[in-house]
Amino acid sequence: SGSEGRMRAPTIGAVNVLNTAGSASAPVYSFNDDTNTGMYRAAADTIALTTGGSERMRIDSSGKVGIGTTSLSKKLNVAGTSYFSDQVFVGATTAGTTSPFMVINHASNAYAGLHIQNSSTSTSAYMLRAMNSSGNGLNVNGGGKVGIGTTGTSKALDVVGTIRGTAFEGDGSALTGVATDLTSIRNDISILALHSQVANNAAAYNLVN
Repeated sequence: SGSEGRMRAPTIGAVNVLNTAGSASAPVYSFNDDTNTGMYRAAADTIALTTGGSERMRIDSSGKVGIGTTSLSKKLNVAGTSYFSDQVFVGATTAGTTSPFMVINHASNAYAGLHIQNSSTSTSAYMLRAMNSSGNGLNVNGGGKVGIGTTGTSKALDVVGTIRGTAFEGDGSALTGVATDLTSIRNDISILALHSQVANNAAAYNLVN
C-alpha cells in the first residue's frame, strides 16, 4: 500500500500491478540502481518512457507516438534529427484509395517546401513539387510533364517567366505561338544562310571555270 503500490490477482492466471502515476524524474516502474529511468503515466491513458529524469517517448490514448515531443497530432511525431539507414516507404495499403505524400517544409509556411505525393492513379497527379510561398515552383506530374512557375502543366515543359540559356539546340521550325519578331528573326537567319550558300556555290563555280 501507499507509495509502494499493490499487486492483486483479479482472476485465476492474471496479475495486476497497481501503482501511482509517477513522473519523468521519478517513474513508477524503474530500477533499483537507476530510479530516474523507466516508465510512468504522463496523463490519462498515456504512458511515457523516461531516461535520466527526462521524458523521451510517449504513447497517448489514441495510439499516437511522440519522440522528443509531447504535442501529438499524427501517428508518429518526432522532434529532432532522425536517421534512417535504409529505405523509407510512404504509401497506401490499397491503390487509389488514399492520398499518401511526404512533405518537407517550414512550420510557418504550408506551401514552401518539397512535396512528394501521389493523389490518385491518374498520370496528372503531381508526383514531385518543390514549391515557393505562393504554391508555384517546380512541379513534375506522374506523366513526366514539368511545370516551372505554374501548376497547370499540360506540355512536356511549361514555363511561366523568363528563360535564360547559353545554347539552343534545333532549328526551331516546330515552334508555335512565338512572337512575330522572333519568327522574323528566324526567317532572316534562314535567308542569310541561303544567300551564303549561293555565294559559296558561285565562288566555287568561278574558281573551277
